Amino acid sequence: MESPLMKELMTLIDKVPDKYDDFVGCMEVIMKKQDDENIQKVIDFIKEDPTRKSDDILEYLEELGI
Repeated sequence: MESPLMKELMTLIDKVPDKYDDFVGCMEVIMKKQDDENIQKVIDFIKEDPTRKSDDILEYLEELGI
């Protein structure tokens, strides 16, 4: 069962302006393995600037070591 944080994250991912199928699938697979703290960090990062693109989010995951 998907956690409320994962549901929120995937809703935000779905609104990324340049999202593509592989990006959405990758985010779901990668983030399912993360703890709530990392999921919340990514949620906060996207909410900080809703116009962030997929590359920005992937770079942030790299900064977090994900």
